[in-house]
Amino acid sequence: MEDPNLHLLVFLEVCDTLKINGVSTDAIRLRLFPFSLRDKARAWFHSLPLGSITTWDELTKVFLAKFFPPSKTVSLRNQITSFTQREDETLYEAWEWFKELLRLCPHPAKMDGGPDFLQWSNSTSADHDRCGHRRDTHEQDGRGGIQLD
Repeated sequence: MEDPNLHLLVFLEVCDTLKINGVSTDAIRLRLFPFSLRDKARAWFHSLPLGSITTWDELTKVFLAKFFPPSKTVSLRNQITSFTQREDETLYEAWEWFKELLRLCPHPAKMDGGPDFLQWSNSTSADHDRCGHRRDTHEQDGRGGIQLD
């Protein structure tokens, strides 16, 4: 799964268009979620023990744990706390990139040890906090660039 956070966001947008009298939002989401999955993600879902997931929050947690492991979150957290604007980009470009990086991390996490302005809960309709990562890693962002310390 390329971007599990985006998958959840799009899925919730679709689910939010459906309301059924007497049926909870959780029930709708839980029932429809398997239809949003393909290939390995679908196989993973069907491998879960029957009845092991009873709420949307539980499903979201196990889904993200599988497709967005905590090790990736740690890496992203480390990269955002050392984020810098490249010499060859405008402030607008750096800000847009920074916001995109914040969107990439779905795990709830307080940015321990980071500056106060990073201590927030930037929720979306997927109800997940965001963190981001530094873009000086050439392979990850494909933009190259230099690290300014």
